[in-house]
Amino acid sequence: MDKEFARKALIVAAILLLLPFSLAWALNRSEYEGEKSRIGEVYNVDRIGCDALEHGTRLVCIAQAKLRQKVALAELEHAFTGMASDRMQVLRARAELDYLQAHQPCESQTAGAASPCLMTARADLEKS
Repeated sequence: MDKEFARKALIVAAILLLLPFSLAWALNRSEYEGEKSRIGEVYNVDRIGCDALEHGTRLVCIAQAKLRQKVALAELEHAFTGMASDRMQVLRARAELDYLQAHQPCESQTAGAASPCLMTARADLEKS
């Protein structure tokens, strides 16, 4: 009787441990392709919005749009596959976007003030 209970408890525990991973595969191929297309459309809208800006800010705006697209695509890929390597791509893309956003205010400062600003931005990123 105890062996049967232990076996059933082990099965339940295994199901509960695997449940989050099975949810990642809930996205089917057509949903994946549709979401990928939507992400591309959002990027195009963001990119068009950047065209009205001046040269320096336009380049930063385009870089942010590309990184937001990269984050969204990495999150979509992770949701579709559920693989740990895809999760690492999500984290890496988010870190790149965070760094760009923290680095951006420093670019408009003079050479002497930019260095402490960059050090503060890097320290803030390491905290998060």
